[in-house]
Amino acid sequence: MDSLGTLLSCHDQHLAFNRGVVAAAGTRVDQAAQQGAGDVPSAWQQQREKRDGQHAHMTFLSKGDLQLLMQRLAEIPAAVWEEVGATAPNPDVVSVTSSMAQMLSNMPRCWDWVDVGTGSCKDESGESIFRVVLWPAAAAVRMKLGLPAKDFHITLGFQGCDVHSKAKGLATLRSPPSGVASQCLMQEASCLLSAVAAAAFPFYEDSMEQLTSAALLGAEGAENEDLEAGALRAACLFHGRLKRPDEVLAFSDRLLQLHKDDEIGRRSRAFALVMLSRYEEAIPALELAKSQLHMLPPEQHAVEHARVLKALSHCQRKRGALCEHSKTSMAPPGYPNDGESATATKANYPKTPHLPFSPGINPDDTRASDCQQLLTCEVVITEKLDGGNCCIKADVASRAYRPQVFGRTHAQPAEHASFSAVKELAACIENDALGDVELFGENMQAVHSIEYGNLANYFYVFAARRAGDWLSWDDTLALAKGLGLPTVPEVFRGVLSSEKELQCCLEAWQTEPSALGANTTPEGFVVRHASAIPGRSFAASIGKFVRANHIQTDESWRRTWRKACLGEQLPHQPKALPSAAA
Repeated sequence: MDSLGTLLSCHDQHLAFNRGVVAAAGTRVDQAAQQGAGDVPSAWQQQREKRDGQHAHMTFLSKGDLQLLMQRLAEIPAAVWEEVGATAPNPDVVSVTSSMAQMLSNMPRCWDWVDVGTGSCKDESGESIFRVVLWPAAAAVRMKLGLPAKDFHITLGFQGCDVHSKAKGLATLRSPPSGVASQCLMQEASCLLSAVAAAAFPFYEDSMEQLTSAALLGAEGAENEDLEAGALRAACLFHGRLKRPDEVLAFSDRLLQLHKDDEIGRRSRAFALVMLSRYEEAIPALELAKSQLHMLPPEQHAVEHARVLKALSHCQRKRGALCEHSKTSMAPPGYPNDGESATATKANYPKTPHLPFSPGINPDDTRASDCQQLLTCEVVITEKLDGGNCCIKADVASRAYRPQVFGRTHAQPAEHASFSAVKELAACIENDALGDVELFGENMQAVHSIEYGNLANYFYVFAARRAGDWLSWDDTLALAKGLGLPTVPEVFRGVLSSEKELQCCLEAWQTEPSALGANTTPEGFVVRHASAIPGRSFAASIGKFVRANHIQTDESWRRTWRKACLGEQLPHQPKALPSAAA
């Protein structure tokens, strides 16, 4: 059976099963299609109308999705359907499509999708133009039932054949979201934060992250500070709900640069500092946040006031305990006592600012305004490898001093299978070999966006920190060598006279082969002072250059990752200054 007609309806749109697919259609979908009609050649539109008819649609479930669901139906517990008020279906298309529609209708904000803008893609069979859409409730239903993630879109036209082999998500947008779209994205993210209960939140998480990122991208493109501030508030609240203190701190700092007394910015920043165990900084930040709670509605004021007071009490207890421990700790020589380690060993790797001319900046990244401080002394330029941020450090808290492996967050040791090779390396390090040093490097066990042909190891050291300060590059090299570990490829070491000279060098080297594979170009480069870097001076002493359109892996990567293959190490070949820069 290829058609059942309407399964679900709202005042200006409906969900129907026609021609073997379940899709949304109606006035709102047609209006979104009209928004992008001017971007599509008429012949391409005629191709689409010949296939689909006059009205546009947005596919929720393809024929392949329905077949997969019916094959897996026995594996899906009845409780999955029942907890959202749907009936567990029989293994036939009528029952499955009806239950899917029922499940969608009971999801928070089921009809709320956002038209982000016009996108395009092509393959060997043709080229397609479409409206990129974020539909959180539909994405949540698909995830709940184990279906693969889908790039929702409204096809506007195509040349040759419609493209089905390529992504049609945010990365395909022809331009940043408009100011109007950015406002809609921000509002939808804010509404979902309020509407989605804790149990359903994991199923909306990816969509909410896309909403906040796209809203910020559009606000920046529109150069609208009010829109940008709104998007930053949504990002602070979203990452705060996921307990991601590094991201919250970065977004709240950006928000407070725009509006220094922003209530959400102040409160988010204070709680991020608490989560990062930076108690000395958190206490005054919490006091400042408390002084601004009068801006909140009475009900919210009472809740947030209690949270702030509880956090203040926690920080004061921790600060007192740390002071006491610092006097009485019996840690062996070369290791920090508990008080000293609280910040130094729990702090994650800081965000590296992009250089002013870095082409691959994302909405949640920071950018240095200039390179003046960076180029005041000798610098080392290393290739930025496409791996995962990873840290090996001693387990000081248990006094076992056994090396442990952490990912980007240091709240707890890494558990994902893609860290297994680094864990094996760490297990070979003597318990007293690291002392109080935290060793940071790229975990290369998993393939991300670049597959290297000459990967010689699964861990490449790029930095080392002791008591909050960063070792010099020479000391880092010596430490890595003593442990039998490679460092990220050194591209250049010396003094550069100007930002223009640095830019000329990096743009030229970006077109040359990677040090880890002749068949690929580098993800980018990291520029740092060759000398030791005080922790407080980190942001002024380092910067990164990332290639344009570098594809970041999403959350689905954690389930679908594959192991990289090791190869023969290439000889070290430092770069020469390009003639234009020399």
